[in-house]
Amino acid sequence: MKWKAFSKAYNKQTKEALILQHQAIQFIAMAGKYLIDGKADDSHSNMIFISDKSMYVGNELPNGKYLALQSTELYLMLVNNNLEIQKQFALEGKSRANIYKMLRKMLFDSGLDITNLKDELHYEIPDHPIAHDGIFSFNDEEGFEENNLYRRNAKIILNEIIRPIKKAGPIRIWPHHFDTACMIPIGYNEQHELNQSIGLGFAIPDSMIDQPYFYLSFWTEEGNENLKNLPALSSGQWMMPQWNGGILSLSEILSSQNNQFELVKGFYQSGIDILQKYFPIH
Repeated sequence: MKWKAFSKAYNKQTKEALILQHQAIQFIAMAGKYLIDGKADDSHSNMIFISDKSMYVGNELPNGKYLALQSTELYLMLVNNNLEIQKQFALEGKSRANIYKMLRKMLFDSGLDITNLKDELHYEIPDHPIAHDGIFSFNDEEGFEENNLYRRNAKIILNEIIRPIKKAGPIRIWPHHFDTACMIPIGYNEQHELNQSIGLGFAIPDSMIDQPYFYLSFWTEEGNENLKNLPALSSGQWMMPQWNGGILSLSEILSSQNNQFELVKGFYQSGIDILQKYFPIH
């Protein structure tokens, strides 16, 4: 699978589609949270994106099935190991309460014990009318397709970057911030607990930047003054000291005359190379 060039600026249609997708994938996260044995890093509530099927897919449920979201027409589905649809229903025209009721029935009918399932998030996401019984409604597929392109390209470039790094974690989508991300562990303390890591990912607009962006971040348990004066990245920019990392925005990618794939790849490789001078990956 090859990188497909971005060509459109972040706009109203893309934003509205992204918000609806973010709201919709919370049902996958809830199923993971309340129906799957919990993990300390909350990874039981995350998911992957299957590009050729335009599908967000959660972790395996106790009945061997997976809860998934078709990301352009917003169908909530139960699929098997081969991603074949077992049951599904559309979110269009329905409120959150209606969807939750239908989700419970779909899961129950598939043989799952739904006693512990709750219509509650264990984190906060940006407020939206849907959270207050607004209706899922949309009539423009273009914005959804553009968001799918973000996820597709993010998966491609992250796979490229972490391929030679044996300790890199899996690429997953996290429902809280709705970012596509993976983590590279680079240091452990005397108790063999992780105390240094590099995070790589693609993020949706937030309080730091008002458009989608690729990011590279660094975390250390003890902190380090050297991070305040790092050399420049090959593209993008460090966001020190307000944040421990660097970003490459969609607008910079669109305005560049360089090959987009190589531009983003250079951003990540230069960032990792710079950070490794201070914190070698073993």
